[in-house]
Amino acid sequence: MAAARATIAFVGLLVPVTGCLTEASGLDGTQWMLVEMGPEADLQAIDADSLITLWFIAGDDRVTGSLAWNTYYASYQADESCLTIGQPGGATLWCEPPEHMRLEHSYLDALRTARGYSLEEDRLVIYCDVIQLVYERIN
Repeated sequence: MAAARATIAFVGLLVPVTGCLTEASGLDGTQWMLVEMGPEADLQAIDADSLITLWFIAGDDRVTGSLAWNTYYASYQADESCLTIGQPGGATLWCEPPEHMRLEHSYLDALRTARGYSLEEDRLVIYCDVIQLVYERIN
C-alpha cells in the first residue's frame, strides 16, 4: 500500500499544469544554464560553482535539470509567452556550502511560480511571481 501511494505521488508530479496551451513555444528540446536570478531591478549573477540547468525535454511536456548538488523534474505547459511549471520533484541531498542549498530552494520555489517567459536567441528569461530567472542556452 505504501508503494502504491509513493507511485501515485510521483505520477502526480508529472501531470501537466493548467494555464497555458501546449503549442509550439520554441522551448521544446532546449537546454539552459541559469546565469542570473532575482527581482528585475536587482538581478544577481549565479556563481559557476552553483551550476543550475533547465532542460525542456523534446516532445514530453516535462522539464528536468541539475542544481548545485541535486536534480529536479516537473511538468510544464507553454505557448508564445505563457509558461507554467508544475511542482518540482526530485532527490534532495544536503550540500555544502549552505549557500548552495539555499540557492537550490530559492530557485525551485521561484520556478514553480513561473507565469511567463521571453526567448531571444541564446537568452531565456522566466518571469515568476516575484523574481526573474535568466538563462543562457547550452545546446
